[in-house]
Amino acid sequence: MAQIFGFRPHGRPVDAVGDYHRRKNQEKLAKPFTISPASINQNCSFSNYLKKFSAEKDKDQQHMLFLLYWLNRIIFPNRSSAVLLEYRHLAEALHNHTDVGL
Repeated sequence: MAQIFGFRPHGRPVDAVGDYHRRKNQEKLAKPFTISPASINQNCSFSNYLKKFSAEKDKDQQHMLFLLYWLNRIIFPNRSSAVLLEYRHLAEALHNHTDVGL
């Protein structure tokens, strides 16, 4: 109902598509996800993903990559056994302690 009628339960607009941090009237994320989606898609299987990104030097990016892996492997498993980019915005929000309407 919040999405249909535009209710704001926490003072922020409800956003189902996950582009809430890109709006001009709201603050930007403290630490954005800088790894390109193309490089994640090239290493989409879980084993390749872990090999490629386990050596990431930036701790913030490493944490977001782990959260993306964790969301795909444990919370929202899929049949393809691959890391999907659809949870990238959620991984960013979790890392930055941003309120997310689930």
